Amino acid sequence: MPGKPWESWGGELKKTLLLAVPITAGHVSHMILGLTDTLMIGRVGVLSLAGAALSNTIFHIVMIGGIGILTSVSVLVSHAYGAGQKAEAGEMLRRGLVIAIVTGFAMFFMIWGFFPIMHYLGQPEDVVFISQPYLWLQAISLPFMLATIAVRNYSEAQDAPWPAFWCGLVSVILNIFLNWVLIYGNLGAPELGLVGAGLATLAARIVNLIILIAWLRWDQRFKDSWPETWLARIPISGVMSMLRLGFPVGLQLLMEVGAFSSTVFLMGWLGTVEMAAHQVAITCAATTFMFPLGISLAVAIRVGHVIGAGEAHRARRVGFGAIGFTILLSSCFTVLFLVLNNQIAGLFTRDTETVLLAASLLVVAGVFQLVDGSQALAIGALRGCKDVKVPTYIIFAAYWVLGIPFGATLAFGFGVGAVGLWIGLATGLGIAAVGLIWRFIRVTRVYALS
Repeated sequence: MPGKPWESWGGELKKTLLLAVPITAGHVSHMILGLTDTLMIGRVGVLSLAGAALSNTIFHIVMIGGIGILTSVSVLVSHAYGAGQKAEAGEMLRRGLVIAIVTGFAMFFMIWGFFPIMHYLGQPEDVVFISQPYLWLQAISLPFMLATIAVRNYSEAQDAPWPAFWCGLVSVILNIFLNWVLIYGNLGAPELGLVGAGLATLAARIVNLIILIAWLRWDQRFKDSWPETWLARIPISGVMSMLRLGFPVGLQLLMEVGAFSSTVFLMGWLGTVEMAAHQVAITCAATTFMFPLGISLAVAIRVGHVIGAGEAHRARRVGFGAIGFTILLSSCFTVLFLVLNNQIAGLFTRDTETVLLAASLLVVAGVFQLVDGSQALAIGALRGCKDVKVPTYIIFAAYWVLGIPFGATLAFGFGVGAVGLWIGLATGLGIAAVGLIWRFIRVTRVYALS
């Protein structure tokens, strides 16, 4: 099928970026919740920063699986939207919210049940003690957070990403204000330190969900797709079909983020300074990753749109145009981390030893920016094609068969320490990028010929 003039590579990239900008901004605002916590907690002391690192590690390992499962909302709504089936998009939202709430409470009890064995992780006892109240508050926010993600995916998949951005921005501002009040004891509030940061994050996530639902309820763009009856029976088969699509994505994210998060436990074997430095570096790397992640989510939606509309031949142009742009964008972050690593690390803590080690880790983070963005875009394009099983195997092999063991060997076998663990992460990212791009070429070969 011949393409129209506006369906050129540049035209597809422009459409993707117009959708990606607010999605990226929304995810950056979400990431800023963690960034501001780290910045403000770091002023309390290295112990609190290490406690936040341990808590966030456990929380994100569990939470990321829920986020992956809910990508099924985005993929299925985008296909329905591309095919003009708006009522079906609303049904996907109902099912997605059920999955989000049930999953959120299940994960809360999972984290709570993990408390008694945290002392056996080989982490410093004072770090474990200070981290638990903060982790409990993070865990109880999970049902609200996952429900927000389901609603956000529903909105973004229908070419309406700005509501999620503005609501997320309000929650960020609220979180910063409440951090200032509760961490440091301003405006007559008690000085709660790490616990104050947890309370602030919980409140911000609840408010985010409330205002996002209210916005979409009254937005006329969703009039035809907003569910008319929320309490109608939801077929189990429909929920299971979403889980069959979302569960492999949850495993993908769990293996990828789990590779980074599990490094904290290995850092704990090295010492508190290593844990604190890792928290600084991973916060910076995760923040810059929000940009390729936002573009990746936009690519998944746009690939779903073109396939749903019966124009699958455009999928390859959508995917590879965005991959090329992301490589250029990621190179800017590479230069940033390589040139300003010491200055960036110094923003988080005054401890000289922590700053020096974090700066070294940021150098490695700068090197892997290019492959990190590439693998994110490739896997987003594959999700838009509903191809989720083979990418799961690729990610498992890249991180857990090759990357993590290689990093651990460098760190402990050859005495490279914290930097060795991060070299292993970079290796896993590179292998994943090559494998996932190869898979996208293979999957879209038939589309390109149609």
